[in-house]
Amino acid sequence: MEEVLVVQHAVATGIVLLFLLGLAVLWEFWKVDRLNERKEKAMAERMRTEAELWNISPSQVRLLETFVPYVGSKHAMGIFTSPRLFETALDRFLADHSPSQQVYDDVRALREHLRFSQLGLDVELTSSRQIPIGAKVDFGPEGRGTPFSSVVEEIDDRSWAIRRVDRAHAKRGDYLVVRYFRPGDGDYRIPARVSETTGSLFRLEHTLELEHSQMRNWVRVRLCEPVEIRLLDDKNAVWGRYSGFLSDMSGGGVSFKTAEQIPVGSMVELEFTVRGCRFPGLLAKVLRSVPVQNVDFPLFVQSVEFAEMPTSERERLVRYVFDRGRSEG
Repeated sequence: MEEVLVVQHAVATGIVLLFLLGLAVLWEFWKVDRLNERKEKAMAERMRTEAELWNISPSQVRLLETFVPYVGSKHAMGIFTSPRLFETALDRFLADHSPSQQVYDDVRALREHLRFSQLGLDVELTSSRQIPIGAKVDFGPEGRGTPFSSVVEEIDDRSWAIRRVDRAHAKRGDYLVVRYFRPGDGDYRIPARVSETTGSLFRLEHTLELEHSQMRNWVRVRLCEPVEIRLLDDKNAVWGRYSGFLSDMSGGGVSFKTAEQIPVGSMVELEFTVRGCRFPGLLAKVLRSVPVQNVDFPLFVQSVEFAEMPTSERERLVRYVFDRGRSEG
């Protein structure tokens, strides 16, 4: 009999302990829920305060609040300042919903308010929605044949469309690789799925899969072309002239060889022609001047960085580097 009582007591004790443990777990869950609720309320209040500063309408604020789960509360406020976060949240939101036209109108207005509709060249594109209408592009099936030249004819938050050209064929569901060279920035490779084909357009689904290559910063092409160098004084007057040969070039600078050493830090003016493209009077700063070893005559490699180059000249040079780099790749 005593053994039975001991077992019953142990069982009862176990039940009580399990009950208490369950209560403790429920208490912890309740505390976490309350904490999350307070965080969400605080985040919503912060977003409303920020929205007032941006003059954003209540419907647009509600739209932004629906974006938060797609980037996490930790990064929620970044939606106001980061085009990447904004586009990521928008893309995931649209994948989960079938928005009304009013929502698309709010998205467009939000872009204007947050100044994401016209991005500076220092901001990398992260979505096909950021490509401007009228942009010149190349496109074609991945890895097959010569790409076709086209232009972006339409773009909104639902889709984008490029002009269809003769001999270019694609049907719904096919993938095209679109290449967009953004002047002042670099090259973007964009794999895009065809959603519709019309007589004049290929309509494409939006994507965040943009592969970016900053051509002017790191792609260099080898050259062997004559270059004329004018050494400038602190008033930009010419006080020395040299002749040499280009060694390599990128959109940010060139290297060339001369028989004379040019002092590091000097400002020079360059003039050269590559493949029929003449580049006159390019201002540059000498970064390095290194003697060439194992030669029987004086020879120096000068590396310079372009400075104060007109945008038209820089883009012409970057386009040349881009085309050469692509053909050599």
